[in-house]
Amino acid sequence: MKKYVLALLFALLSCAAQAQPIITNQYFITNDINPTTQVWSTPLGQFVANTDATFAAWLNANDGRADRVCNVQGSADNGSGKLRVTCGTTSNIHTGQVFNYCGNLTGCAGAAAGTVVDATHLDFLTVAYSGTADTGGVIWSATVIFAGGAGVCADRCL
Repeated sequence: MKKYVLALLFALLSCAAQAQPIITNQYFITNDINPTTQVWSTPLGQFVANTDATFAAWLNANDGRADRVCNVQGSADNGSGKLRVTCGTTSNIHTGQVFNYCGNLTGCAGAAAGTVVDATHLDFLTVAYSGTADTGGVIWSATVIFAGGAGVCADRCL
């Protein structure tokens, strides 16, 4: 009997070692509490800076957990050699919010703070413009879960 229990225990441990967690981490922006400097980390159960390395790695993974903020309609030099993208609207975006821009032709820029220029343009002041105009890219960010005021996050708030 002891032999069978040990074999069963070994089999269970082998299966457990191969199991993958369903959600390893998730980040959210709470629009009423520092939306441009902090994100909520689910495993830590607290806010972390939006410059946190773990948040940047999560955002750069592009594995479907981040929220699509903008379908990029175009990209250009902002006049100082940095990346400017055109979105349908920037009404749901805050200056200082951290994003990951992925262009169809230029690849992903990595986690970088954005600066809202006007109703349709967003600059990434730490990302050099590649010289290749791009359309069809995507800008990702953490999901907004609370609107601090009317229209702040349009249709993206949960």
